[in-house]
Amino acid sequence: MRQISRRGLLYGSAALSLAARPGWIQAAQTGSKELLLVGTQTAETSKGIYAYALDGATGGLTQIGLAAAAENPTFLVLAPDGRTVFVANELAEYEGKSGGAVSSYTLDRE
Repeated sequence: MRQISRRGLLYGSAALSLAARPGWIQAAQTGSKELLLVGTQTAETSKGIYAYALDGATGGLTQIGLAAAAENPTFLVLAPDGRTVFVANELAEYEGKSGGAVSSYTLDRE
C-alpha cells in the first residue's frame, strides 16, 4: 500500500475541492463574479484569509480585503451548506500541544 503524507493529502484535496465545485465552471460560463477566499502563510505583512472577486468572463481578480485574521490558514474548503468555511491552520503548536488546528467561519456574502 502506498503511503500518502498529510501535506500530499491536503494538496490533493485542494485540487479536488476546486474541480468538484460547479460554481467555478458556472462563473466562467456566465460571466458572473464569484467570491474567492485565499489562505496565506502569515508573517509581517500577511494576516490570514483574504477575499477577492473573481470575474468569470475575464479571469480578473479584484481584491476585496482581509476576510478573517487567522494564523497560517493554508487550506480552505467550503462546506456543502455554502455558508461554512473550514480552515486547516498550519501551526507548530496549538494550545500547548504539537500540531495544527482546524477553524471554521460562517460566510457572509453581503
